[in-house]
Amino acid sequence: MPILCKHSENGLIWGIWKMDDAPDLSKRERELIAVNSLMAELCNETKTIQHQESGKPFLEDESYHISISHTKGYAAVALHPFKEVGIDIEQYGDKVCRVRNKFLQPEEEKQVDKDDIYKLLLYWSAKETVFKVLGLEGVELKQHIRIFPFVSAEQGTFHAMELKTGTNNQFLIKYLIHKDFVLTYTV
Repeated sequence: MPILCKHSENGLIWGIWKMDDAPDLSKRERELIAVNSLMAELCNETKTIQHQESGKPFLEDESYHISISHTKGYAAVALHPFKEVGIDIEQYGDKVCRVRNKFLQPEEEKQVDKDDIYKLLLYWSAKETVFKVLGLEGVELKQHIRIFPFVSAEQGTFHAMELKTGTNNQFLIKYLIHKDFVLTYTV
């Protein structure tokens, strides 16, 4: 199980772990091993991950805010010592085309070509990333998170805004596109 990518910037640390196929382990067991291995790699020590009642992860020693994501074959973790963080990784696939009306607002629909799977995945992933940073119950991706127009490339940034709290907090979403997945993250 190798680390695919490790990155650090302004206190934020994140990484991606490529999971090996292990037919003797369940999907959940492979994910737990990948996340714990990645955490040890990012922190240079073993950390204990707990979960709030909502399911949001936190570190037992409170040394970092944490966000975790996994998709087929990959796990991603983001850490920041004093700011909430969100990360999401989504496998490449056309399923996102069939559910686009469940997460895209009408003005967002106009920004994405019908067959642009990577851009659709970026919208979906970015909304999941903001959802994780907010950590609030009742957040709906379509209604409460807006992605501003952007031109996609292999990596880059774009902006998102939450509409749930009444403060319209804005987020700088950073992303990368890999042939197997898209990854988005924010602090």
